[in-house]
Amino acid sequence: MELKNLEECPTIQIISKFVDGLIVGEEKKILIAHFDACPICYETLTSTLDTQEEFPNLFEQNKSADILKFKPTRTHRILDKLKSTQKKIAIVVAASVIGIVGYQTLKPQFMLKGFPSPYSVANVINKEVNSLPDRPQRIVFRGLADDKPNLKREREFFHLGRRLTHIEINLHQNNRNNLEEDLEILEEMELELQIRKPIEKFSNEIRFLISSEKNLSTDTGISDALIAEINYSTEITHLRLGSWLEGMKIGLGSEPPIIPEIEAPELFIDQFIEEKTNSKIIEQLKKLNNQLINIDKTYNAPALLNSVNSLFELY
Repeated sequence: MELKNLEECPTIQIISKFVDGLIVGEEKKILIAHFDACPICYETLTSTLDTQEEFPNLFEQNKSADILKFKPTRTHRILDKLKSTQKKIAIVVAASVIGIVGYQTLKPQFMLKGFPSPYSVANVINKEVNSLPDRPQRIVFRGLADDKPNLKREREFFHLGRRLTHIEINLHQNNRNNLEEDLEILEEMELELQIRKPIEKFSNEIRFLISSEKNLSTDTGISDALIAEINYSTEITHLRLGSWLEGMKIGLGSEPPIIPEIEAPELFIDQFIEEKTNSKIIEQLKKLNNQLINIDKTYNAPALLNSVNSLFELY
């Protein structure tokens, strides 16, 4: 197991192993203490247990007491629904009070200590929105013939990150049709040899899931393994940026509109300055960052989308 201390959040795979009773001994004690201290991981754990109970064939009756103590009770579910309803009412009231054409009160979301992942972005979107925008027209990224090698790889990783966000969203929603199309697009992308083998392995895993009869929402987070396998690549930051920006675009077009907001802009800016990335990308990220630090959290949604699309155009 990769979890070494209480400060490190476990991956979704580790949480799933914990739920299945496969984590024991000192590692189990570390995880339980972490769940008690980390609200994000606690929510992921309780949601997993709740989902398994909805599908009896997935729920094991012999789970130990220290695992079952995290299972949401009927009272907790009612309170969660009440809180969700209150949040939606508050958003509607706030938007009505503001009453400014072209502006919306958008909900800032998770605060993480590091770069976002396709899973973390998709997790917020699927929990917070009632409906997603229409799926964009199918676009397959292919590198340009006159690209410099390093620029070509940056573009590949960026567009791979965008596709991984869609894959994670469709896993959350158990949407096999969209997932099939995502996989076809992924397989048609002209990717460098250095990441082709991990991508093929990932594609085979997705193919297996599509052909299975299981609920795919139990397999969210599988892109983490792919990212871990290619994390050595200097272009990995571009993958994370592509994933996060795709989440921004989907979130802003959703109902209600949300922003998967973390420290991301500043993290990307600092990393890209260190890596001496294209200065235009850095400047556009700074512009987006300025829009996101608005003190009263009232955002101009069209302006945010323009900034996101401008970053897409740079790739």
